[in-house]
Amino acid sequence: PDRVPIMGNLLEQGAKELGLSIEEYYTKGEYVAEGQWKLREKYGYDNLSGFFYAGMEAELLGCRKIIFSKSGPPNVGHLIIKDHKDIETLEVPDNIPEMPIFQELAKCIKLLKHEADGQYPVGSAVVSSFSLPAILMGIDKWMDLLLNGPESLRNELLEKCSDFCIKLIKALRETGADGVSYSN
Repeated sequence: PDRVPIMGNLLEQGAKELGLSIEEYYTKGEYVAEGQWKLREKYGYDNLSGFFYAGMEAELLGCRKIIFSKSGPPNVGHLIIKDHKDIETLEVPDNIPEMPIFQELAKCIKLLKHEADGQYPVGSAVVSSFSLPAILMGIDKWMDLLLNGPESLRNELLEKCSDFCIKLIKALRETGADGVSYSN
């Protein structure tokens, strides 16, 4: 490159650019793609973000409620791991690309790729397998399991989260994301 690229990391700010609530903004990949394009044009950075919100991973794993703030990022409103038996029964889906929330994200990425026409990279992100348990069970329960065990259950959860992250990253790459940040 002729200069150091500036990588913008604006996400739900696109809702304001479109005059939408954050909740409505994330209902359609088209809205997020348009919001991302407007933000890139407004601030002049060198990338496009094909990412929704961290709680989306919890939704893909079975979370039934997301809390949408009026002025901040969405958050998990339903912890899917309440006790140790929930770890044992947690199943990593094989059909991530077929899930409705992922299909909206895939639309966003594909639209951004088409509009960018190779001029800007389209990135996405995944919550790391080490941080994912905090949004599945709450930070307090995750820290207790991490530090105090039982070790076999902690390892089982980390293995399931790792398997999920690998599948999600693969799905994002197959959708067209140029790169995927593994956020810890």
